[in-house]
Amino acid sequence: MALVFVIATTSGALAQTLSSTAEPVPAAPIKDIIIYQLGGWSGLAGPHKTLPEADPEWPAYGGRNAYLSRSPDILAHQMSLIAGLGRQVAIGVLLMTDSDSVKSGYGTCWNGSWSSNLPGGGGDSGTLTYPFAMYDRVRSAAHAAGVRYAPDFSLMNYDGVRGAAVLPKLKQAIAWWRIRLPDSFAARAPDGRYYVIVDSLPTLDGLSAANKAELIAYMKSQSDIDWIDNMVNDDNHPSSYTSSDNIYRSAAADAGPQSSLASREGSHYLWWFVPHKVERTYSEAHLATNETPEAIQLQFLNISPHNLNKYPVMISQWNEYAEYLIFEPSTKSGTSNYDYLKSLLSQQP
Repeated sequence: MALVFVIATTSGALAQTLSSTAEPVPAAPIKDIIIYQLGGWSGLAGPHKTLPEADPEWPAYGGRNAYLSRSPDILAHQMSLIAGLGRQVAIGVLLMTDSDSVKSGYGTCWNGSWSSNLPGGGGDSGTLTYPFAMYDRVRSAAHAAGVRYAPDFSLMNYDGVRGAAVLPKLKQAIAWWRIRLPDSFAARAPDGRYYVIVDSLPTLDGLSAANKAELIAYMKSQSDIDWIDNMVNDDNHPSSYTSSDNIYRSAAADAGPQSSLASREGSHYLWWFVPHKVERTYSEAHLATNETPEAIQLQFLNISPHNLNKYPVMISQWNEYAEYLIFEPSTKSGTSNYDYLKSLLSQQP
C-alpha cells in the first residue's frame, strides 16, 4: 500500500512517497496514549549531563548519539518497541512550532550523527530538523509498525507569543495537521473523532478571561476532534469544559491534583500516568520517596478501580530523558521500565 505525504520543511514542501506492507490497524479502542518526543532538548546533552554525578542515561539503541539524532533505522526500532506494548497503545507526538523550537532547543539531527551541544552544529553530519518537519517521518515509521498516532501540540510559547496571539497559533497548527487527513492510522475515539492533545502551562500563555473563552469556543467548534487539554487548567469555570462533549482534561500531576480535577470534571477528566516525580538525575528518579505509590499507579492506568470512561490514559513518557520519564529501553535501566509498563498495560480491562 502506498501513501503520499507532504513533508513541510523550512525550505518548502517536499513531496515524498512512503510505502508500507503493514495492514491497517484494527479499529480496537485506544486505551493509552504515550507521549513520544521526536527530537531532544539540545541543552540536556551539554557538559552538565556528561558529569559523573549527573548519572547520564541514554537510549539503549544508539546510546548518547541517538538522543538528539533520528534516522529511519532509529524510528523503525522505536516504533517496533512501542507496538510491542500492545495494539491499544497510540503515541502522542510532541510538536511545537519552529520559533518555539529555536528558543527551547527542541529538535533533532536527522539521518546523521550528533556530536556537539546544539543539534545541527559543530561538526554534526545530519540535518537540523524541527518537529513539524519530522512529523511525517514519524508517521511513516509508526504506520509501518502498526502504531496509531495523535498530534500533541505544545503551546509553551517559548517564542514569547502571549494572550490573544495564542489562538491564531493553535489554529495554524490545526490547519497544518488537517492537510494530512484522512489518515487511517490517526488515533481516533470510539465515536470516530480524532484525538488532538494540547499541552502547555497557563502561566506561560498570558490568557485573559476573554482569551480563554475564545479558545474554548474554537475547540468546541471543531466537532470532529476530541481534545485532550492540559493548557487552560486554571480556568475558574469548569462548566466551560463539562458543557462540551469534545473537550477532555488531563494533567501530569500527583494524586491530589488529579483526584481534585477528576472530581470536578467527572467523565471528562482522563488519568495521566506518571511513574515518579519529575527529577533531573537517575538516582533521584529511582528514590522510593519519589516514586508514585503502586495503588495510585493502578488507578492512573485505569486498572483498579476501572472506569470505562477513563480511556484513553495519558502516559509520561516514552523518551523524556530531561525528566527521567523513560519507558524506552535505556543504557542504565535496560528494559526494566519497558517491561514493567508492558506488564501493567496487560492488566487493563
